Amino acid sequence: MNKRGGISSLLTSIRIFLGNPLAKMLLKLASQEVACEYDGNIARKPLIYLALTSLSGERLRCSLHTHFIMELINDIIRVGIGILRGDMEEAKNALKDPAVRRGVSLVFEGIAKYGVTVPQKLPAPFLIVWNFTNMCNMRCKHCYQRAS
Repeated sequence: MNKRGGISSLLTSIRIFLGNPLAKMLLKLASQEVACEYDGNIARKPLIYLALTSLSGERLRCSLHTHFIMELINDIIRVGIGILRGDMEEAKNALKDPAVRRGVSLVFEGIAKYGVTVPQKLPAPFLIVWNFTNMCNMRCKHCYQRAS
C-alpha cells in the first residue's frame, strides 16, 4: 500500500486520539507553558510546541519531567503516523518550520481548552502576521514571528 503524506497523517492521527478522556487530560497537560533552554535562550512555550520542536530534531534542554511528557506526546504522534502509514520524515520536515509548529500547537491548545468545535475555537489568532519587514520586536504572547 502507498504511504500517505506525513502532515495529513499527522493531523488525522491527532484527531483519532482526541476521542478518549486520557487524551484530553494529556492535551490539557500539554497546553501548559514550561521553560526550556532553546537556541541559547530560556523560552516559555506550551509543552506541545516544545514536543513538536523536539520531534522535528531540534535540541532542547528541559527538566526531566518535561522531557518525559514530550517523549510521551511524540510517541503517540509516531504511533498515529505509523498506523496511518504516513511518512515520518515528511512530518518531521514539516515541523521544522516554526510557523507550522505554532499552528499545530494552537490547534491542540484550542481543543484542550474548548474541545472539538466547528469552526474550531483557538486561544490566539491562527497564523496571521502582517509583517513585511521582519523587524517586529513586540513579542506578543500568541505570535510566532520574531525579529531577525
